[in-house]
Amino acid sequence: MEFLEKIIEESLNEIYVFDSINYKFLNLNKSALKNIGYSMQELKNMTPLDIKPKLTPDDFETIIRNTKENPNKKYHFRTINKRKNGTEYPVLVSLNYLNLGKPIFVAFIFDESAVVKEIDKFITIFNEHKAIKLLIDPETGNILDANKSAATYYGYSVDELKNMKIQQINILNDSEIKAEMQKAN
Repeated sequence: MEFLEKIIEESLNEIYVFDSINYKFLNLNKSALKNIGYSMQELKNMTPLDIKPKLTPDDFETIIRNTKENPNKKYHFRTINKRKNGTEYPVLVSLNYLNLGKPIFVAFIFDESAVVKEIDKFITIFNEHKAIKLLIDPETGNILDANKSAATYYGYSVDELKNMKIQQINILNDSEIKAEMQKAN
């Protein structure tokens, strides 16, 4: 058991344990304490609602109820956590209801900040790149996204391109376009 406790304590994911009745925090692992910025003593008088500014009490109660009614199912949702210093960060929460002699909730939280930064970086590169970039649905040929260079090249705005099919701007016939999209798939 000591081995398992060490794994939980050292996990890179934030792990929060809170009471199933009053929702007060009972324990947090090192990653949670470090990222949230509160001491365990401060957190003992707090609940998840105190660190989730975008979650309403009604939404929280719905999540709690759904988790209690389906104890064998993990409840997943995205929200925002707020650190002691006031900064916020996006999180993916996996909530579990467990009865270990006393019913508790365990929340495994993944800080999505790095993922959001990478997505933002990709979007910037896609949009600002000098090469013509189109994101096309291979099933339908719908243009899902286009960059500024594509808009300039094809003579349409980005929004207009996003309401078109590749067949409308490509000189290949439908079967040739389909074959090219299959190669890219």
